[in-house]
Amino acid sequence: MDNLTDVAAFVHVVRLGSFTAAADRLGLSKTVISKYVNRLEGRLGARLLNRTTRRLSLTEVGTAFFEQSEAGLNLIDEAESTVARLQGEPRGVLHVSAPTALGVLQIVPALTDLTRRHPQLKVDLNMDDRFTDLIREQIDVAIRIGDLPDSSFVACHLAPCRHVVCGAPHYFRRHGIPQAPEALARHNCLIYRYYDTPNDWRFVLPTGESRTVRVSGNLRANNSLALREAMLGEAGIGMVPTYLVGDDIRAGRLQAVLTGYRLRETSIHAVYPHRLHLSPKVRVFVDFIAGRLGERPGWDAFDRVSVKSAARRASTDSAAPVRRVRKRTAKIR
Repeated sequence: MDNLTDVAAFVHVVRLGSFTAAADRLGLSKTVISKYVNRLEGRLGARLLNRTTRRLSLTEVGTAFFEQSEAGLNLIDEAESTVARLQGEPRGVLHVSAPTALGVLQIVPALTDLTRRHPQLKVDLNMDDRFTDLIREQIDVAIRIGDLPDSSFVACHLAPCRHVVCGAPHYFRRHGIPQAPEALARHNCLIYRYYDTPNDWRFVLPTGESRTVRVSGNLRANNSLALREAMLGEAGIGMVPTYLVGDDIRAGRLQAVLTGYRLRETSIHAVYPHRLHLSPKVRVFVDFIAGRLGERPGWDAFDRVSVKSAARRASTDSAAPVRRVRKRTAKIR
């Protein structure tokens, strides 16, 4: 058993590029991982890794041993998946990667229900807006938004990802509601850094005519949760996914504008490495999330009625702060 433990530690070190990362993934200390690799090298009578203070690299012997060891561990994983599939109950640790905002607002609540239904399943969730390397970081399934590059991975469509332009009602009371995309040039627009063209917002009329507007503002962020907080704080206008702000629009905390135009629409996918036998834990996760989100996800359940009512509130309440100030001024006199 020590042989297999040592080999697994070695393979994780190589895959993740460091003893520290391997220790974090396996839930062990760096000292223990180092002990396992040293013990493996002693038993083999060969140095597998070249270690410096800056980086690790495989020796020629280490490269050959890693390739065969990794293949062997994959076979063991397949064998365990076969047993689990026959038993019918997903179990073990599922490593999931997801964008931060989607993960916090939509995936985590779903995972709570999923793990309640399948108590033998544990989830290790990594949230990051960058594209993670599924193989190197040993991710079982990644949630990704937008166009996907061609690859050997399997992609399963989960839900549409629609966008909306919105801001706080109080912001619009002070600065006015833009009636056309060109009017955004006079507004403080909050920019999401990871869009392909962050400062170019594209609008499509019902006629099919397309308009692209160059926008600017005083906040640019790589996390859409930060933009949502800025909008709620009346800082400006954002073009953001509806999964981020749907509940806020429905509750009147944010107001959708330019609703006569169609904005960018992409897809939310589950992506996982192609395998001959898909493990039950991945299959259950993908099926559950797809059923939870669907083609008409709950975050899109704000309609034109709620948008119009928010606009009426914005115009009706716009004079209220002035009247209160006048009353206080009269008392001071």
